Amino acid sequence: MADEQVELSVPEAMAEDLQRLIAIGGNVVEQVITAAADLLPASTVQRYTRQLAHKLNMGFHNVYVVTRILSNLRLSQERSKLPPKNFLDKVTSSLEGLGAPWDLELLEKWRSVVPVLELALSSLTTDSNLMISTKFTRLTFARQNILHSSSIVTDLRPVFDEARNKIRGMIATQSLIIVYSAENNERRELHLTLDRLDVASLKEECERAELKAESIAQEMRGCDWHTIIYPEPDPS
Repeated sequence: MADEQVELSVPEAMAEDLQRLIAIGGNVVEQVITAAADLLPASTVQRYTRQLAHKLNMGFHNVYVVTRILSNLRLSQERSKLPPKNFLDKVTSSLEGLGAPWDLELLEKWRSVVPVLELALSSLTTDSNLMISTKFTRLTFARQNILHSSSIVTDLRPVFDEARNKIRGMIATQSLIIVYSAENNERRELHLTLDRLDVASLKEECERAELKAESIAQEMRGCDWHTIIYPEPDPS
């Protein structure tokens, strides 16, 4: 596809991210790319960024701005089917048409980091560790609902006599409370009544799941690919 046939418009959110990247500086981008070359993929870009920040002894926020933007730029470049330089030329043209706050001074600062971004995008192949972590992120959360938390609450519920002034008995109930987000990212709560056998069954299923995860980790040792049992430990 000829370059002139490719239309590229930088969304407002991306333009704001690029301003943050300019403030951080091309030097940090270079350090992140160098450190990322031999860092194994992680289950999410956030976890991959924590490992990078730990390795570089930098703050998580700045490193995450870089990894998130590089990942998004690489995906956009891939969709455009343009080489890095031509793609970044299109980005520059789009930024020039945005107006405030993209004045001459800010655009000049942007152009100063473009060569670093061109080298970064050239090194970020589909099989690079950052992009594999990006794919892991999508696979990890490509579910209709995402669990945020769960708890089991025990209630004692009284039974009163007919006059309602004397307790005749008590019954203990268990409720499983699940907090999750749906497809539209709306946070919801689900309350499920459990009996004693349900609690025992849940405990057994959790123990089986832990055992299966351990078995997978052991069986995959020595394979040519990197296997992650989500979530992997944070760097200490």
